[in-house]
Amino acid sequence: MATNYPDFFIIGAAKAGTTALHEFLDIHPQVYMSAIKEPNFFSNSEIQAQGLYYKTNNVSERNAYRNLWTNAAPSQLKGESSVSYIYYQNTATNIHNAVPNAKIIAILRDPVDRAVSHYNMDRNLGLVKADMQSIFRDPEKFSLHYQQYFLLGNYFEQLERYYNTFTSTQIHICFYDQLKTQEETLINDLCTFLEIDPHLANEKIERTNITSSPKNKLLKDLYSSQKIRTAVKTVIPEGVRKLIQDKLFEKNSVSEIDPDFKSTLKNYFSKDIVKLESLLNKDLRTWLN
Repeated sequence: MATNYPDFFIIGAAKAGTTALHEFLDIHPQVYMSAIKEPNFFSNSEIQAQGLYYKTNNVSERNAYRNLWTNAAPSQLKGESSVSYIYYQNTATNIHNAVPNAKIIAILRDPVDRAVSHYNMDRNLGLVKADMQSIFRDPEKFSLHYQQYFLLGNYFEQLERYYNTFTSTQIHICFYDQLKTQEETLINDLCTFLEIDPHLANEKIERTNITSSPKNKLLKDLYSSQKIRTAVKTVIPEGVRKLIQDKLFEKNSVSEIDPDFKSTLKNYFSKDIVKLESLLNKDLRTWLN
């Protein structure tokens, strides 16, 4: 394996528990997660060519990317999490070309619930003003948000690229529902896949990224700037950021969507889900009902 490339990648999906997995593995003594979460190195060229988002925090230089693990001990597994990796078409091949023995981890969530969660987060942060149905009806006008809420939920066509590129033994799929209800089993299975001791971390997975929003308009206006959010992440340590967030942000309840629109979304995702069931040999009927 090439020096200072990751041993494993958490590829997504967004709003499905990737941050929780990243932070659990980050405290595991046998693992060293990248100094920057979501470097987007292997998807960077497609992200830049598309020009929709992820513009300010990508690691584009190979040496800079490798340096994210400079402080990793020789005995530690090296990992990173970039949710863009599951979506962009060339990423699986890019990873395989650099790290053919890499292990791939994905965590999936009911695509309708994932879409609603993603929309609510963006709305509460002031990143989107249109209602969800308007975005769904006009993908050309709302291309960024249509991609984020709807296209990202077509897991089959995204994961198929990985199964066509890596062996099935190199890929581990877990599920958001299990993170909520069978956390210990999820941890044990994940650690078995990575060949690390599930008991050494001695911590539970914390479900982070709970939907929250700034408590006043000035904060919301500032936080809606990706450049400002990136600068804050660069300058302020994560522990301090969490303390600040607890003081300045308030938790938001997730809004329910119109039942008819929910049925429309169920139908939109249904064909992809059926194909995903076959790919993963997994019963996903709860996503269809």
